[in-house]
Amino acid sequence: MLIDAGYPVDDAQAEIGRIQARAFEAAARLANATGDNTAVREYLGLREADSGVPTAPMTNLSPSDDAN
Repeated sequence: MLIDAGYPVDDAQAEIGRIQARAFEAAARLANATGDNTAVREYLGLREADSGVPTAPMTNLSPSDDAN
């Protein structure tokens, strides 16, 4: 994209590394300023974090179960 826009880029991989490093530095500043991990993940374009807590199936109680 930078090359297409006319910016001289000699080493594309090195340029990608520099861009990503700046993004992580900014993400660290955002985390320090807000303490909001969700905002940091959104900033970095990461998917929502897994809570690590498994889900349990919901059961429907019948009225007779409620009387016990």
